[in-house]
Order: sequence, then C-alpha cells, then structure tokens
Amino acid sequence: MPTDGPGRTLGPAPLVGLLVFTVAAWSTPQGLHWLDTGEFTAAGAWLGVAHPPGQPLHALLTRLGQLVPVGSLATRSSWTSAAALALLWAAAARLVQRLLQAEFALPPRWLLLVGAPVLLGAGLAASSLLQGVRAEVYALHGLLIFGILHLLAPAPPTPRRRLLALLLLGLALANHHFLVLLALPGLGVVGWGTMLRAGGGPPDSPARRWRELVLSPLALAAGGLTYLYLPLRALSTAPFAWGDPWTLDRCWWVVSARVFQKAIRATPSELLTNLGDVLLLGMEPLHPVGFAAALVGGGLLLRRHRRLGLGLGLLLAGTLLSQSLMSIDPANPDLHGYFLVATATIAVLAAYCAAWLVSALRATVPDGAGRRVPFVLLGLLLLLLPVRSLEHAAEPRGFAALGGADLVARTLLERLPPHAVTLTGDFATIFLLWGTEAVEARRPDVTLIHRNFLPFPGWVERETRLHPELGPLLRELRQPRRPEDGPALSSARPLRIEPYHNLEQGIARQLQPDGLLHRLTGAAPAAAAPDAQERFWERLYAGLGPADRADPQTRRYLFWQHVLQGQQARLQGAGERARDEFQRALELAPGNPDVLEFVDALYREQPALGPRPGG
Repeated sequence: MPTDGPGRTLGPAPLVGLLVFTVAAWSTPQGLHWLDTGEFTAAGAWLGVAHPPGQPLHALLTRLGQLVPVGSLATRSSWTSAAALALLWAAAARLVQRLLQAEFALPPRWLLLVGAPVLLGAGLAASSLLQGVRAEVYALHGLLIFGILHLLAPAPPTPRRRLLALLLLGLALANHHFLVLLALPGLGVVGWGTMLRAGGGPPDSPARRWRELVLSPLALAAGGLTYLYLPLRALSTAPFAWGDPWTLDRCWWVVSARVFQKAIRATPSELLTNLGDVLLLGMEPLHPVGFAAALVGGGLLLRRHRRLGLGLGLLLAGTLLSQSLMSIDPANPDLHGYFLVATATIAVLAAYCAAWLVSALRATVPDGAGRRVPFVLLGLLLLLLPVRSLEHAAEPRGFAALGGADLVARTLLERLPPHAVTLTGDFATIFLLWGTEAVEARRPDVTLIHRNFLPFPGWVERETRLHPELGPLLRELRQPRRPEDGPALSSARPLRIEPYHNLEQGIARQLQPDGLLHRLTGAAPAAAAPDAQERFWERLYAGLGPADRADPQTRRYLFWQHVLQGQQARLQGAGERARDEFQRALELAPGNPDVLEFVDALYREQPALGPRPGG
C-alpha cells in the first residue's frame, strides 16, 4: 500500500476524495441551476457580497476556482464545491484511519476495506452530492469542520496543529457562522480533551505555552479577518452587495443575518416534530442499519475515548438542531446542506463500529477453511453501501443533463428591449439573472433590480450610486403605497416588471403580458389574446429536455411562475389566460390545494370560462 511517510499508510483518504470528486464533478451542470447557485456564482465572478451573513470566504474561493481555464464560469463554480466536498470526505477518511490505527490492531489493508466503503456510502449519497454539484457554501463548511477535527483528534496535537485548527475555525466563521456556533460545543470538547492529553511527549516549556496562548487569539482573528472583504467590496462597483456594508452598522446587519433571524421560529412541539424528521433524514445516507451501527460506534467510542465520543455526539446534536429550529422543506437541498456535517459524523462512527466488529471477529473466529466467510460477507455488505448510494442519487447525478435554468434566463433576457430596467419579484429569478449576466455578460445594457430587496439597508442608496438616472424610480418604489395607487413610476429607461403576489394592484392592473416580465403601460392594457402567452410557454417548454421536465427545482420554479401569471391575469379580468396558467400549474403539481382554490375563485368570478382545470 502506498505511504505518506516512513511507516505511515496512506489509507482510504485519497481514494475516497478522488471518487467523490469524480462523481460530483462529472455530474455538475454545464450552466446554472436554481436557488442560490446563480447568486453564489455571480458573487464569485463579480466579487460581490452575497446574502447574509455574506459568506466572504466562499466568494473568494469561488473566484479562485473560476480561474481554472476549463469549462464555463458556472461549471468552474460548481467544481469548486465538488473539490470542497471531496476534501471533506478525504478529511473524514483520514480521521477514521487515525482513529482505527490507534484503537484496533488491524493490518493496513483492513483500514481500506472497512473505512472506504462506509465513507463512500455516505459521501456518494444524494444528500451529500447535492452540495457538490452546484455552487453552495455547505461543502466548504463541512470541510472546515472536519479539517479542525483532523487536526485535533484522536492523537494529542502539537501546538502548531492547535493553532491551525483555530485558524480554520476563524475561516469557518467567515463562511457560515450560524452552523459553526452550533458546532462549537462539540469542537470545544474535542479541543479541550486533546489539550488535557497533550502529554505523551516532552512537556512544553513555559515560554512555549505562553507563546501558544498569545498566538491562539491571533490565529482565530486571522481567519475572521476575511470579513474585511465586506466593506472593501461594498465600496466597489460590484453589481450587488447586500446591505451595502461599508459602515459598522451595515456590516453588522449583514454578518448578524438579521433579515433571516425570523426563520428561527419553531415552537417546542414543532421542534420535536422537526427533530423526528431530521433523524429520519440521518438514516437515509447509510440506511437505518448503518445509522444503528453509528449509534453502536458512538457508544463504543464514548467508553474508550470519552471526550472524543462526547465531542462527536455534541457535533451531531448541534447539526440536528441547526435545521430543526426552522421549518423543514424536504424538497430544498439546503436542508441536506445543513445536515452534511452530521452525515459525515455518522459515517465516522459507523466505520468505527465496523472496525470493532472486524477486530472482534479476528479474535474469536478460529482458524480453518471457513475463517474467511464472515469477513467476505461483511466486506460484501459494506460494498453495498456506495452502490446503494449511487442508485439512490439519481437527482444530483442527473444535473449534468440539466439546462432549464439557462434556457429560462436566455428567454427572459432576449425579450428585453435595449437598456431595459427589470424589476423582479421572485428571488429565484433575480439570482438566475445575476448568475447568467456574470457568466455570459449576455445583456450588459440591462439593469437588474429586485423589488423585495429595496427595503433592506443601503440597497436603494447603492443602486442610485451605480445608476443615478434610476434614483427617482427607486425612491418611489421604496415609499409605502396603497393597493389602489396607480403606477406613477418615472423611469428614464424601458421598464419590465415581474408579477408577484405582493405587487401593488395599481401597478399590476396596468401590466401588459410579455412572457414572465411584463410591460408597464401607464393605463389599462389593451386586451391581449390568450394565445400570446401560450406561444411563449410553448416555446419555452419545447426547449426543455426530459431531465429538466423531471428536475424538482425546475418544476417548482415553473409551477410558481404559472401561479403568479394566473393570479396576474385573474386580477386583470383575463379569465382565459388565468385558466390556462392554472391548468399548467396543475399539470406540474396535480391536485395542489392552493391552485384549486384560485381556480374556484376564478370560476366564481367568470363561470362561463369553459373546461375547468383540475377536473
């Protein structure tokens, strides 16, 4: 077996990391995907400030990954996440190797045969791969957490390793501090335990201990200095910088993620329900049998290495709590991103249990012709884990065939007149358009503005600074308006508006349909033939491949757009167009109660519309 030094086996880490990266990188889409992918891609390309808490480290590393001269900027951004995911699982595998070497007298080949299948079973699971096939922050978070564990456990670390762990902790805080704060109890127990066991070598001199004491806060602060990125980029001409954080109060608004704090609202009963749901999610990557093995492994580790076992248990509990405090949407891949560290922890504990079982079998099974049978059976069982994971990971492995997001973005941008100003309402639309502009610079003459971000601190001021001619329009949009108020919007450039559920009725009633983005007419729009929008949708759907039609996120975006367009048409009294939009929505989500309620309201208003959608 190859080695990484005299007497030190290389183990499963390179194999695990390479296989995870290969599958994730091969599965990445050639363009953008939905949700935050477009924003994070644009934040790297433009070095902008992404949504709170800003994620400055992720933006810098994404920009670094985009410098690789292979593939599109969108693909390189996804490959950056794939690399972080691969390094996370390599770090987990290296931690398992060191732990098993310290605990069990197994030949080197057993470290590979026991550790690699378990870790690959978790690393190639759908919940894990979803964080490596698109630009996201969760793989980087997991890498930093397991990088800290690798430096601290299980052997007593040197002062240099402890200082490096503090540096990684500071960097992790500059990536996703909410998840790090919930992981701190577990990391603290592991770190404190390793400091107590720092003997085993020559005792540190008082001068050396004082030097480490002085350097420790400096190492932590050095990682946290990454947050200086926020004011520096706020003072630039980057197309977006959430909160315009060039002052202390605006930096605090971004870093504290005040705008998202209301999402942490679970009641005690909801918390218990959410914990049950999250526990079920924890069983999926390694099957309930693997999850049970992890519980056994945790108990064994707690008996043998109390602080390490307790630390990993607290790390697992903090990860479970992170998502349980909020509402759970199983269709949102961010849920699995929050759970990624827990998945890796479960894999480490399951591998520990498998190694204990192998060690026990070697000690109890007598020599003879059948000695190898239990080991062969156990090996086959372990090899089933990565095979099962790949079989169940059809969604992330199918990302390479997706192109729906790019198609929607191109269709939107192509319909805009020269030098248009777009006012979007759906965050998925603005993120997609940001990412497309950053990757392709398809329409540099177009200005992209999101209506629902304008109330945030500094947003209007920054947009006015970048586009002085839009100052009057932006100030009018930020002012409170009554539902019946007319548009009264003054724009020196052509204006396109995305219908949304909170769009003022005075504006909504005067929009002329033009695809997803409508023209503001300033008066009641002329009656539009219902087949005009029908032709738009037919053209869009004709460009969607089978993978896009099956992709959950593409379907969710299109469903929501059909609902918004249907509600807009109903408000304007365009019953046939509203009926057609609701029909398409029900084709994507049959029996959806909200849409059926809208259909009921439409037919109460216009009972002679003809065939009723949804029956």
